[in-house]
Amino acid sequence: KKAYRDEGTSYHYAPASDFIDIKNYKVVEDVCKKYNLDYILGYTWTTDSIYRETVDNIDRRKSMGCICVEMETSALEAMCDFKGLNLYTFFLSGDILVDEWNRSDLGTEKEHKKQLSSFDVAILIAQNI
Repeated sequence: KKAYRDEGTSYHYAPASDFIDIKNYKVVEDVCKKYNLDYILGYTWTTDSIYRETVDNIDRRKSMGCICVEMETSALEAMCDFKGLNLYTFFLSGDILVDEWNRSDLGTEKEHKKQLSSFDVAILIAQNI
């Protein structure tokens, strides 16, 4: 629904604010519903500074409703809004860091299959817009 703007790029394309609305999230949600795909809807925390993902910052972002952290969404949404383009964003979970680090399967056959399935989701979204 929204991305917390903790990066620098989006501020070149949109007025300053804590969050930027992800305008086409509902389209992606509708595709997930249509094809019975498991999904979780929520806010994301865009940061380009992994070294600032401190315990306090993580707790603060969680309290704001963020359910994941990534590095591109708020910047891409701001640029697309500025240029009059549409962005249809979704995430594939990787490492999970709740109380302790749960490494993902990056580089394994299992991870490769997840990446292919995310490509399939992107194709479904493209077919439905």
